[in-house]
Amino acid sequence: MRRLSESPESSTETSSIRLPTLSVVVAFRKSERCVFDCLQSLLDMDYPFEKLDVIAVDDGRDDSTVEALRRRFPLIRIVRNDASAGSDKAKQLGVEAATGDVLALTDADCTVHPRWARVIARNLADGADAVTGPVKHPKVFLKELIGVSDFQDFQGVRRQTASSFPGCNFAADRDAFQAIAYRRNGDMDFGSDRLTSWQMHQSGSRMVFDPEMVVYHSPSVSIAGIWERRLRYGRKALALRKLDGTLPGSAITRLGPLAAPAYVCYRSAKDAYRLLEMAGHGIVNPWHVPLLIPALIFFRMMDAAGIVSAQIRK
Repeated sequence: MRRLSESPESSTETSSIRLPTLSVVVAFRKSERCVFDCLQSLLDMDYPFEKLDVIAVDDGRDDSTVEALRRRFPLIRIVRNDASAGSDKAKQLGVEAATGDVLALTDADCTVHPRWARVIARNLADGADAVTGPVKHPKVFLKELIGVSDFQDFQGVRRQTASSFPGCNFAADRDAFQAIAYRRNGDMDFGSDRLTSWQMHQSGSRMVFDPEMVVYHSPSVSIAGIWERRLRYGRKALALRKLDGTLPGSAITRLGPLAAPAYVCYRSAKDAYRLLEMAGHGIVNPWHVPLLIPALIFFRMMDAAGIVSAQIRK
């Protein structure tokens, strides 16, 4: 990310800005506890309710959760992904159903800051085509570990230009996003957030990282869940760069059997740099750093196992 030459003060008010209608897409899959917290945080935002369109997409055929959502949130729109084809397809259904001037994405295991929508509106009114922000985690070791490994590029403290966004914290002009979002080849059921953001960057869209556009992420920390997530992350890293050879790090995927060890070395070096930077800003517990460094290397080795499994499956 490059620093913007001009940054509005954090106290900038949006009272003089025409607030756009905002569609927020949340995909969930058997996430009953967390999706309720997520949707409640969206409804609790400091934003006119009549300008808010929340779309919850069920990707798990979870009838009990859907019925409970309808009882508690009667004004939220619920879309069913009958094929249960993964998060990308679920998000795409939500994107296609959106009617607001602005379209935003977050995940069921996240909650948003009360001023999240107003920060989005402020940045788009200021000329940005898209806006993203920090993904914060509890200062619990395993959750910090996931935060550094998966969201280290979204932990800044300054307003900057950006070239990518996380699928749990992003907003853009609806028409511009729908023109690009999730249009890809292949049979992946994940990874389109990364590919879409890169395609928007390549097309010249002005994406901004605003440290005030905060979501709070509380991921699952089960051993099985972590193992599945790391394998998926490695497979995604390889598959995305085969689809689009202009993505950063694509050269590694062309190294054949050396791709996995090269990936571990590259990502581990980047992890160490980002981790020290985050510790300096107080984003992670500095006492965790000596343990986080070897844990991150182990995470990258699990990612590499995903790369190898994808290569074997070819």
